[in-house]
Amino acid sequence: MFSFLATYYRKGIIRYFERNTLAKSLTLTAFLVVLGAFAALVHEGFYYGFLYITRDAFFGEAVSIYIIELFLLISSFLTFSSALVSGVVSLYRDDDAGLVLSSPSYTLKPKIVLVRMFFSSLWPLLVVIVPALLAIMRVFPLGVMGFVAALFAAVFLVFIAVQAALLVIYFIAAILASLAIFSRLSVMLSTTLLFLCSTLLIANQFRSIDLVDFFQARLLSKDVPDLAPILEQFNLFPSHAVTMIVYYSEQGMVASVLLSLGALALLSAFLFTVFMFTIKRHLPYWQIAQEHEGAGKHTRSGFRGATLLMNADRPLRALLAKEFILFVRNVRGMLWLAFILVVWGIQSASSFLLTHGLGDERVSGVALPGMAMAFQFALITYFVSMFALRFAFPSFSEERKSGWVVASTPLRRTSVFRSKLYFFSVLFSALAILFTLLNASIVGITGAMLLFLLLFVTITVVTITTYALALGALFPNTETDDPEVLSTTLPGLMFIAVSVFYGIAGALAFRGYFASGAIASVLLYVTFSIVTVLLFFLVTKKSLERK
Repeated sequence: MFSFLATYYRKGIIRYFERNTLAKSLTLTAFLVVLGAFAALVHEGFYYGFLYITRDAFFGEAVSIYIIELFLLISSFLTFSSALVSGVVSLYRDDDAGLVLSSPSYTLKPKIVLVRMFFSSLWPLLVVIVPALLAIMRVFPLGVMGFVAALFAAVFLVFIAVQAALLVIYFIAAILASLAIFSRLSVMLSTTLLFLCSTLLIANQFRSIDLVDFFQARLLSKDVPDLAPILEQFNLFPSHAVTMIVYYSEQGMVASVLLSLGALALLSAFLFTVFMFTIKRHLPYWQIAQEHEGAGKHTRSGFRGATLLMNADRPLRALLAKEFILFVRNVRGMLWLAFILVVWGIQSASSFLLTHGLGDERVSGVALPGMAMAFQFALITYFVSMFALRFAFPSFSEERKSGWVVASTPLRRTSVFRSKLYFFSVLFSALAILFTLLNASIVGITGAMLLFLLLFVTITVVTITTYALALGALFPNTETDDPEVLSTTLPGLMFIAVSVFYGIAGALAFRGYFASGAIASVLLYVTFSIVTVLLFFLVTKKSLERK
């Protein structure tokens, strides 16, 4: 069966390139170039970072191991989180009814979900892991065999994270079914609640750490710090085994490398055995999920959106109400919104750890205004770009099946663009301002610096949102409405590239202003942003009026 499906997907890829071959080939080439550039950036960042850290004879080894532990833990946690979001949507959705009903084995669906999620989680992680391991090879005596062992360990780690996510979903489904409250919505809410609780537990593991005592910085009698506290803090997580493989390879401890790799392989095999046993209950859960979905469509509205539409006394307000209703009713989108917010929260928690974990040695952002402002601005630009790419950019393509509803009304298409621009600009600005205030309170910057940052964050958010919506409106996709696929199209890659350079330019402008008082770069950045917003608005307006 899997060989048949592999042939089906292979022929599907061939059919995909039969139409608009040149454009799609250029898109694939651009995607690979962006991927390669990102991998090169990761490699250089790790290489020069480790090179700088190892200059310190006392802290070099300990800090390097701590960074590798944190990097692998966060990467595996994000893989687990992404698998939770994808799995809770993929396992029980009703658009795969044909596959479930026509298959001679009803366990085929969860197996396909496992394989699909494994490979979709593997390649992004390898784009980061492989450059990082190559950088470690250049700085530390890892060796080729150590590199290969660490790479296999990373693959096992991805497999463990994906299987653990699916098993958590099935565990929650079993509990809800035993309580007779099983439904797709209850599974999603329970999974989200459990995920938030586990996130808080992991955060609590690092909340009270004093990094000065942790690395024994005040113990002048020691030549190197004791690694035991660092290793003990991470030994409960599977990612710790990958770090130990790297460490043992550097020390030439082949037996320990094989033992750690074997432990990961055994854990993967154990979880796979449990998964194969658990999916025997997939069909009853899937059937109940479809029954609840069908009943819900006829007995309840699920959201009081009619009130918003009835109270809208102007066309623009009606369109804004429509955008809000579509946004909150998109369950998959809400899960990805929560996922991105959790990632943003992890970044804020990391800032808290690095600042408050230094105790009396804490360095305030006031002491390094240029670096503090540039770093905060770059982070905000990155996360706003993630929101815009996931929600604003695909918004026009997502309405290709229901766009006739608005098209049949006496409303101009430019009003639709304006409503989307207002809605997403306000939403993204509110999130950006919220996290700016949170990070500012953690880092510690003056009130004047905070006002300056908030002003230009708002300008940046509006610019990025306008750019994303304009690209989505000018180049709507007629083949798919999947946001994850749309983000890898040529317009999506254009948005990624331009937003990255735009964020870098803004960060450099802030750093130059607070470091040397160079106001010209800031004025140029603001002028460029305002002109860009006006230009994209006018170009998109004329394009929509002609359609």
